[in-house]
Amino acid sequence: MKTLVARIQDAESVLAEIHEVLISTRGNLPEKVINDFHVQIKYRSEISNWRMMIEARSNSMQLMRDLQSLCDHNDFIVLGNSRIKFNVARFMISQSYLSSLWALADSISGACGQALCSAKVGRNLSSPPQIVNHFLNNKMRTDSISGAFTESIHHSFGWPVAICYAIRNEFIHDGASSTEANFFNGASSLAGFRISDSAWDRIVLKAEASNLSASHHRMGSNWPQSPQDDLIKLLDICERELDDALGILLGSACGMLKIHLGFMLGQD
Repeated sequence: MKTLVARIQDAESVLAEIHEVLISTRGNLPEKVINDFHVQIKYRSEISNWRMMIEARSNSMQLMRDLQSLCDHNDFIVLGNSRIKFNVARFMISQSYLSSLWALADSISGACGQALCSAKVGRNLSSPPQIVNHFLNNKMRTDSISGAFTESIHHSFGWPVAICYAIRNEFIHDGASSTEANFFNGASSLAGFRISDSAWDRIVLKAEASNLSASHHRMGSNWPQSPQDDLIKLLDICERELDDALGILLGSACGMLKIHLGFMLGQD
């Protein structure tokens, strides 16, 4: 399957084609229709920002992988001019990665929702479509996404994306800790990135609250038996599945607009 970077490149080309057709076709379609197409491809301007976010999350992930090797014998790490305890650096860098990952996912989901979701959902600028709530959640997706997509994305990618979203919320909203247990299995570098049992139970419950279950993925036996053993390996898998889901939605949204515009102009 194509990478998300390749899907974004394809989308950029298709959206440019649509833009050129719209510019040259005035008089052949009602002005309202032309303006509506322009609104639906307005996210062309966000593509350079998507590339930046991909680079940011990639750099954050590399720091996560390197973190234990950077520790001194007192469990401190030098970042810039600061000497930081391992558990603090682990939290900072994990949060940075998850913020970049989900900022990208939210932006692409909102863009795709312009074409793939109902007008009520797709044009809601105050609360744009999100991949978990509007493309995967079993209760909400049937009211928001086009019928052709209601099953395929949900059943193929639902669980790893929901798990990743639950992890994101642990860091962004809960500070990766609670009164019950910290997110990780220990504060020292010896604990690495192992998720505590209590935190993993919370993650699973949050994922299930999105009306998804562990059967909603395409990986079969390739899904790890003990996902909580290593957050980095788990996020590697979740990132790949999320990227594939986003790439499919982006390609579908752009392709559908291009084909529909062609039919409207009698170019079939």
